[in-house]
Amino acid sequence: MLSLAFKLLISRKKWFLLLVVCFALVISSVVAIYSSTKTIQTNLVSQSIQQYGGFSGVVLGVKNGRANKNQSIEFGEYKLIDAYNIQNNISLNIGWADKKYFEIGEISLISGRFPLAEKEIIVESYYLKALDSTWKINQTRKIKVGDKKLSLKLVGIVENYSSRWIIRDNKYPNFFLFNSNQITKSDKSNFLVKFIKEKSINENINILPKVFENYNDYIINDNLLYFGLRDYEKISVLSLVLAIALLISSSFCIITMVTFFNINQKNKFAILKTLGCSNNNLHLISFTQTIYIYFSGIITSIPLILLFHSLIIKNSYVISAFSKTIFLDILLGVMSWIFTLFILVTSLHFLSNKKNQKNSINENIKEINTIDNKYSNIIDGNKFFTFKQLLFQFFTYRKQNILFLFTLSFSIILILLSVTFAKESQGIWNTKVDFYLNSQQMIGLKVINGHSVVLNKGNSFTPSEVREIESLRGIRFIEKSPYMLDVHPVIDDNLLTSTLKTWVNDYKFENGQYSLKGTIVPNVKYVLVTTEELSKLTSISNKKELENIVFMHIPEIKNDEIKILQGKNIKLSRSTLNENVISTETWDFKISKISNDPYEVNFDGTSNTNNEVTIILDERTAIEKKITQGYRELKIYTHDELSNNDAAFIYNKINELTIGVPGSLFQNISNLIFERTRITNFLDFLGKLSFYISVSFSIVSFSLVIYGKYKIQKRKWGIYRTLGMSTNRLFYYLLIELFVYYCLSLLITFAVYLLYLFLNKLVFSLISYIFFYILVIFLVLLMMIASALIIREKITKDSISKLLRIED
Repeated sequence: MLSLAFKLLISRKKWFLLLVVCFALVISSVVAIYSSTKTIQTNLVSQSIQQYGGFSGVVLGVKNGRANKNQSIEFGEYKLIDAYNIQNNISLNIGWADKKYFEIGEISLISGRFPLAEKEIIVESYYLKALDSTWKINQTRKIKVGDKKLSLKLVGIVENYSSRWIIRDNKYPNFFLFNSNQITKSDKSNFLVKFIKEKSINENINILPKVFENYNDYIINDNLLYFGLRDYEKISVLSLVLAIALLISSSFCIITMVTFFNINQKNKFAILKTLGCSNNNLHLISFTQTIYIYFSGIITSIPLILLFHSLIIKNSYVISAFSKTIFLDILLGVMSWIFTLFILVTSLHFLSNKKNQKNSINENIKEINTIDNKYSNIIDGNKFFTFKQLLFQFFTYRKQNILFLFTLSFSIILILLSVTFAKESQGIWNTKVDFYLNSQQMIGLKVINGHSVVLNKGNSFTPSEVREIESLRGIRFIEKSPYMLDVHPVIDDNLLTSTLKTWVNDYKFENGQYSLKGTIVPNVKYVLVTTEELSKLTSISNKKELENIVFMHIPEIKNDEIKILQGKNIKLSRSTLNENVISTETWDFKISKISNDPYEVNFDGTSNTNNEVTIILDERTAIEKKITQGYRELKIYTHDELSNNDAAFIYNKINELTIGVPGSLFQNISNLIFERTRITNFLDFLGKLSFYISVSFSIVSFSLVIYGKYKIQKRKWGIYRTLGMSTNRLFYYLLIELFVYYCLSLLITFAVYLLYLFLNKLVFSLISYIFFYILVIFLVLLMMIASALIIREKITKDSISKLLRIED
């Protein structure tokens, strides 16, 4: 049976090759989607853990904590013992951590070793430089810890990690002692709870309150779970959807192929049956042929799998193309997909053979009518030959016709929806900012007596640090926002003009009235400038006078209102909450000049406009009067053409600025755009890959349906040829059938796509998506025409005698 099955296949080399290629495409595309998804997810987890720590959250303040016995979870313990400020207001946290803390956090030593005895310490690299840049490994220094001054030996330097881990106000040790008990007998500890890769994000979060008995004070590692791994679960869903979509479209193609493969083989099976071959033997032959075809397809698919796998990764997440460490995990999933496809193909062969067995041997040997009587009556009732012939073509193997139409429509909809969804999700990134820095991501604000109050201590970038960055070669401009979230301008009620009244009513705080005299003007932007810049704006040269004036931009304020306000006093007010007691501090300034134009920044052909009420004041005055300590936000613009060395130097200097500011945010905008668009690039490329493969299947189905029906009805076409029909006329009828299917597909896909576009709020214009639709259908039309021309070439080679010949 094995030999006979193989000989039957080899006797039909073209069919065998076509089936192998199609199966190889199905296997390689589905397996590559799965394997690349697993590779991306594994690398995504690894990269995110290296960046943000391998913990899902931190359980805080556990006193003599005892882990729940039913929770088999790993956690790392650490304690904070003391903290004090060193140079540039850098806060150094002294503490202790166990071995698991470093393992879970994947914190590595730059040099040296971990402490093995009391009075041995390791220090985070940045803080060691800030504390004492001359301190070398194996040297001893006297350090004040708590109320003691200890001689401590440096034995190791830890990589900079703490600034990446900051979650709200939580702090981590920068200065690690060998044993916390050498300083304090504190029985309270904090615990990093290890992120479990096998569980979902929500499952990891739900574990946190259950780690310790009677303790549920915890914080979530937002950076890891909601930033680093934000695409983790979406990737699985998208790849599964597209893999299933490919399976659906390919299964329709396989159904068509198997149908016509068995139609052309049923006469051979009928002859075998006359020679005594049982139905079970025929099923065995068919099953053996499936194994030959399928495993030939698997072997052929191996290079395609590697190609598709690397292309998917290269065009989306740009990580290592293949990881040997996850090979077994991928292999298990791949085998399950291959087995699913094998069951599908085998079932199709079995059902097709089962159907043929219902016919007699004579019916299987000879050509039979493939149209039901009810459709034959419709065809015979038509008097026009052209309509009659076309109806005959449409009703012949109508199920296969419908499958082809569905596969083609499905393929077009697949690329339309996937690319459109990816493009809309990606949005428009037109910023010219190269770096964005924020001194404090999490700020607690509360409105008390009509005044916003900062609840937690604010960090800021000092003016000297900002000037150092501005002086770097390659920096075009830095747009600076001072840390003045809790500072509000207060104006006397009798100076509240109509424009300011409207502004106050639009943006006023809901909670209470301002406790002192006057009205708060909310939602104001502050700009700090040098004394020289303020002098140019106000045309005042007296430095003493410049210390007490402000320049204001109030968009669309009327000239008569400017006359009322100009030269009048304005207060800047800050309220502070200290042990539930509110204290308010004010500073008096004079409004030197008012512009009714929006505040605008211009540099090197770039213009940024702000429509808020803007107050410009002297930077030195603001710092000296302690209105602010520095800047909260920095938007840094660099020159377009930077050498690699300059770019790297700027990157490192800016990054260093945030390392010493706990809770700060450093964003390289080009990297951020890449990070944010990786998932959309993944969807976009998978959608296009699925489209090309699905359309290929559609074209194969179309070719099989059209040419298969032509071959099955070849004697009828032979008779037409003897009566004078040319091959061009014959091809014309086949082409009309193709055009009808194409038009029906256009109607279906256009209706679905247009409905999708109207149901969603679009970022890009509707017309751009219409052009994209036209491009897609034009591409499909070209592929169908190319396939039709191949069929035409084969038809022209068939002589009339060959068409009329009855094969024995």
